[in-house]
Amino acid sequence: MKREKDVAAQESLVHELEDFRNEVERVARLELAPDLDDGVVLGIAPLHGLVPWKEAKERWEELSKGKYDWSTMGQRMRERGLVRG
Repeated sequence: MKREKDVAAQESLVHELEDFRNEVERVARLELAPDLDDGVVLGIAPLHGLVPWKEAKERWEELSKGKYDWSTMGQRMRERGLVRG
């Protein structure tokens, strides 16, 4: 019984690490370097899947819709075709 629990815990950890790796790879492929002049929330927005910060996800969704076009992040996203609409 203990061995089965240990195996299940290890499998869960492996899946969690695979999910983390996939999210890091997704962010890396975006090639969106932060610009300090955009502020912390816009700079961290591409990392919304890695950070437990609700505002990061909200800003990412807004950036994806074309909001904050004044920001470097918004301009880079538009150049890379990451803006919907």
